[in-house]
Amino acid sequence: MANRKLIRPDMNELKKELPSRSVRRKQTPPEQTNAEEFYYLKQMAAKTPMVVILVNDEELRGWIEWYDTCSRRRSSGSSSAGPASAR
Repeated sequence: MANRKLIRPDMNELKKELPSRSVRRKQTPPEQTNAEEFYYLKQMAAKTPMVVILVNDEELRGWIEWYDTCSRRRSSGSSSAGPASAR
């Protein structure tokens, strides 16, 4: 058998040739998940009874008729109360 010599490559050269592994960070969740939209649409379709408690402890009872980014319109079911908006 022939006498073979094992040649090992220089580790510094290998490190330079290989791309460094970048640490992947967890991506931030999207700002809009549409979960709120789904929730309101579901509650509107089912006319789910809701209670909104204001800062002065006043309670507004009814269901959500429609909503926007800054307001929600609730209906109390009686015509004498009139429409009320709650944030």
